Amino acid sequence: MPEVLATDKGYFELPRGGYLIDTSIGYIQIGSPPETIKDTMSFPQKSPLIFVLPNKFFHVEKGISTAELEFPIYYNHFLRQKKTSIVCTEEQRDQLVVVLKESVFGPEEVNLSSEYLNGEESYGFPNMKAEMDYFRGNRKTFEW
Repeated sequence: MPEVLATDKGYFELPRGGYLIDTSIGYIQIGSPPETIKDTMSFPQKSPLIFVLPNKFFHVEKGISTAELEFPIYYNHFLRQKKTSIVCTEEQRDQLVVVLKESVFGPEEVNLSSEYLNGEESYGFPNMKAEMDYFRGNRKTFEW
């Protein structure tokens, strides 16, 4: 595990980016760069349940997202059976809704016919809608 750097200011600097604050209500993470869950899931309280997003979702100099929330949300929901709270602006919320809906439920429309030589008539052409419905289970929407 990469070393988490404790500071004298009351927070931890995470190796992959972002900051972790240990509070009376649990961990709060500022920023969520890719794979940051690997920095926190071995902590006593596991992955944070509260994330505060930075002003911009993309760090231009590093070329990475600063709001990779899919894995922390999945980890908290499926493995810990807990909800994740995200502190962000209304505009950021709207952007996240689009990304997370597609991540969890898949795209609204799926047309793979151009990916196969004979389109839908190709041998083994998948019924992606049926597969997405199966893996979606009984989940219909997020609670916002």
